[in-house]
Amino acid sequence: MYKHPLLQKLNLLQKIILISSILIAICFWSNLTLDINPFGTKWAYPFFILYLSIILTDKKKYWKSYKWEFSTIVIWTIFTVFLSFIPAYIDWGQSIFTSIAASIKWTWVLLLYFVLRKWNISTNVIMKYIIIISTIWVIIEIGQQFTFPTYWFAGSPNKDYGIAQRMGLYRFYIWGVDFVMLAYAYCLGKFASHKKTISKKLLVLSIVFLIGLLSYCSRKHIYISLAAIGYAGLMLKNKYRFYVWTLFIIIFIFFFYNFYNEFTEMNQTAVESQGEGEDFIRFLSLKYFLFDFSDSPLYFLLGSGIPGDSKLWEITNFLKENFGFYREDIGIFGYYSLFGIIGTSAILFYLWTFLKNWKYIDLWLKIFFLMKVLLIVFDFWAMWNVGNMAYAIFLYMLDLNIQKNKRQRTEI
Repeated sequence: MYKHPLLQKLNLLQKIILISSILIAICFWSNLTLDINPFGTKWAYPFFILYLSIILTDKKKYWKSYKWEFSTIVIWTIFTVFLSFIPAYIDWGQSIFTSIAASIKWTWVLLLYFVLRKWNISTNVIMKYIIIISTIWVIIEIGQQFTFPTYWFAGSPNKDYGIAQRMGLYRFYIWGVDFVMLAYAYCLGKFASHKKTISKKLLVLSIVFLIGLLSYCSRKHIYISLAAIGYAGLMLKNKYRFYVWTLFIIIFIFFFYNFYNEFTEMNQTAVESQGEGEDFIRFLSLKYFLFDFSDSPLYFLLGSGIPGDSKLWEITNFLKENFGFYREDIGIFGYYSLFGIIGTSAILFYLWTFLKNWKYIDLWLKIFFLMKVLLIVFDFWAMWNVGNMAYAIFLYMLDLNIQKNKRQRTEI
């Protein structure tokens, strides 16, 4: 019977690498002074080399003695991203060097999965830092509501109209919501999994992250945040579940009573049918990238490749500026447009592997999985660095969880 070695704590150097990696991925909470690109930072190159050096100098054998469920998926994802240099070169004349550089910027965060495996770090240690970083995110998100028009953190302020308003709040679009969702799922799932006691700490953290996600002012994130509460409530086995359900209902009523009018107004604006609503633009963008962007046979198989300094970038930028067509707005279909059905197969393989191991996975990981799946056609994690880094860390913790539960079932 296989027995996983004891998980370890982070040493100082490992803490620096992990924390700095996450902070760079979230652009230091979208710090305007630093101006870090969330789609391809120059920091990718040194971290890509650093990660590879950590992975390749591994002298331990334990991580090779067990069939890690998601390692092949991560490797295949990275490989298909680099493989997209073929259509970029053949169909669009983009240099191979440009495509490789763009692929490094896209995949460096995924290598963190193997770095964490090398370090053999426990989930509790990782989540401690994610919870701290996510708490700061919530403080910034809410705090700037009171400091506006002075603000220091914003993901994509409109240069012509400034910060947008939704539901009576300013929407700063601070990068890092993927980690906040991970922290929220962790606290909510752990809270709901306690059978005999109620953890006040987990309850408070769950509410803090819920408030942060609601303040993010994204309809889709509001939907999934409330859906997560519903799912966690259904899975609740605690003897105090009546009181917990009462609290959940109070939270929902409070949200409904205070924000219903603003939410309805925001929703109506977004679903305009005259070509100006964001939902209508998403539909047109989806149709264009699926059927009209390219007639090359390589497009279906390998996509277009990642735009660099080439004709591919010019036409992609033209579509953004003149029609509002963004691949990022159409979720996994935008990913398909970049990497084709071969690249998208890595995501489908991930979904199948997760479902195959469903009975061995803890509630909090299922909550995060479901939240992300519900967003997959709108806000697909693999379209930006922060989403991919949260995904890589999630897969590592997911693998640990499956190993633990399978081992416990075997021992029983």
